[in-house]
Order: sequence, then structure tokens, then C-alpha cells
Amino acid sequence: MARREMGRLAADIANGNWGRLEQTSLTLANYTGLLGKAFTGTGLAIGSALAIIGLFVGGAAKGWEENEKLRVSLIATGDAAGSSAGQLDAMAI
Repeated sequence: MARREMGRLAADIANGNWGRLEQTSLTLANYTGLLGKAFTGTGLAIGSALAIIGLFVGGAAKGWEENEKLRVSLIATGDAAGSSAGQLDAMAI
């Protein structure tokens, strides 16, 4: 059964069927016994830690993206602000 779900999982990813991917993932986790382990104290602690790390990485990526937009804007204005992106970063610290 797990082998069949792994095939479905690969097909869902290949086809971009994200709605079904969630269902297939949960079914696979149930067949392999991971779903039950996820709801133990240790599983919840690990899941929480992973969620926190994911939020941090997402925030860092968003910050980098905003900084890159600022840098491009400063270059496009021909240094009209009289500051570089590095100088603005130094002010933010």
C-alpha cells in the first residue's frame, strides 16, 4: 500500500495536483506509522521546532528580497538619496 501511495505522491507532484498531494501525503504517513508518531510529545516538539525554523527562514528570505528591491531602487534613482544600500543597512542596526 505504501508503495502505491509513493507512486501517487510522485504523480501528484509531477502534475501539480497540490490538493490531492496533501491527501496522498497523509495517507502515506498513516500507512508508514508516521502519523501516529507525529502526535506524541516528541513528535509535537519536533514539529514545533521545524515550524519555527521554517518561519525564520521565510522571514529571512522576505527580508533579503526587500533589501534587494531597495538596492535596485537606489541604483535606479542614480543615488538621488545620497545613500547606498549598505549605508541604509548600517542605519537599521
